[in-house]
Amino acid sequence: MPVPRMLPPMSVLALRAHCQECGCESLFKTSAMLADCVRCGAPVSWMEPCDEQQTHVVQAAHDEFGVRCLQVTDQGLQGLVPFDRTPARHGAWHMSELGYFAFVRPRRSPRLLSLVPSKTAARSIDGRRIPALLLATAVLTTLYAGWDFAELPAGTIGGGPARWVGAAQFSLSILFILLSHEFGHWVAARRNGIRATYPHVIPVPFLFGTMGAFIQLRSPPPDRDAMIKLGAAGPLAGMAATLLVLLAFVPMSTLAPVEAHGAFVLFGDPLLMKGLQALLGPTVPAGRELAAHPGVMAGWFGLLVTSLNLLPAGQLDGGHVLRAYLSLKAHRRFTQALGAGLLVLGYLYWEG
Repeated sequence: MPVPRMLPPMSVLALRAHCQECGCESLFKTSAMLADCVRCGAPVSWMEPCDEQQTHVVQAAHDEFGVRCLQVTDQGLQGLVPFDRTPARHGAWHMSELGYFAFVRPRRSPRLLSLVPSKTAARSIDGRRIPALLLATAVLTTLYAGWDFAELPAGTIGGGPARWVGAAQFSLSILFILLSHEFGHWVAARRNGIRATYPHVIPVPFLFGTMGAFIQLRSPPPDRDAMIKLGAAGPLAGMAATLLVLLAFVPMSTLAPVEAHGAFVLFGDPLLMKGLQALLGPTVPAGRELAAHPGVMAGWFGLLVTSLNLLPAGQLDGGHVLRAYLSLKAHRRFTQALGAGLLVLGYLYWEG
């Protein structure tokens, strides 16, 4: 995990150069020995020492990305990453501490480092009170939801856990799945130099007791690889947690009369759950059906969250992965087309 960066000593000297031909300005370390303009190759007309902030930026660009010279542009600063240099894992994080969002593109050489100044780049991300308060509230709302799911239909065979035990198992299972999903994103963000907050769970007093969870990114992914890892890590971690929950609680499901479900909400059966129920669940005789354990309902919710997030559109996890391969315009059009297609499918085939 990145730690606050120690700023380079001010004994390092950085200069600001001005080109007499094209008028551009550049920042560079004295060791780079800039003699000509990086844009047009003309001799520079004058040089002056950089201020303290600029010196820190030049030093960090050199140490983290190997960039020897930064050109001043309307959007910020730009420089070329050497062919043989791999940017440091936390280079983007350290640049954000200096007030710049860092982007490296494209993946093929030569790679261009862009530093965009932002007033929010160095905002604190260590707030724990709000995430902790939301999590404590979500424990209560998921216990309330689990109490309903733990109610066994009349005529149930196989006993089942006490109702309060089932409610607690549902609450722990659904929060385990959600936090695994979000901490998957969080770990991927930290490992790729992206500033991100702790997970925020959204509590609601109905149905499953929560509407999911999220983390806030305080800096954008620096390159395509980081965006792919960030988008994919959450569903992978969440799916692993969901499988653990289903493997634990599918065998604990009970049998109930077929007519017992009349007053209860019916949920569709994903193929994965059908397979696990066939392998691990009790044998279902004629006139009976499987009454899902509350933990199984938490696993069903985990499958729903994962499948929705894998849709390759918008700000969903699948959309982040797709955005790494498409332009902004193409990604927007694909998102609109997918949304329209889902509306048509929902109108034609949803039985609710």
